[in-house]
Amino acid sequence: MAVSRLRQNSYAALLAAIDAWEDDLGKARAGYSISGLCITDEEDARLREDERVARRAFGMVELLAPESVRGVCRLVLVRMTYFRILVTPEIGESNETDQSKKAGVNELYDRIQKAVQRLLQAVRVDLGVEDDFPSRPEEDANGGKATGAATTTPPG
Repeated sequence: MAVSRLRQNSYAALLAAIDAWEDDLGKARAGYSISGLCITDEEDARLREDERVARRAFGMVELLAPESVRGVCRLVLVRMTYFRILVTPEIGESNETDQSKKAGVNELYDRIQKAVQRLLQAVRVDLGVEDDFPSRPEEDANGGKATGAATTTPPG
């Protein structure tokens, strides 16, 4: 039981770190896609800190989680790190980007989001709660409502 609680806490810390990192990557992507400029030094520092926090949280998951979770988590971390590298200007490189690089960044961001969803699903399966939290496609198939959600009539 103690390992289960420890695993739950480890997952919670990791998923919170990945969520914060993904949020900052989304902001970087928006600026990159709209303005065509690479991220600033401040944005790079924030993304590097997000990466450090996520990798630290992954340490416990690496020890406690099954490979089905660890493998997907590694994929998420690698893709997110690669994204940061792509939007960071290299020394001597212009801060402006071309259309093909923008398209690649947008595609990678979409792949990150899909990998994060796979990670969430793997964590839910490992914790035995996969049926308690419907995935987005199930919600969409039910008009935005979770499967089995109770509906109530407002008083009136």
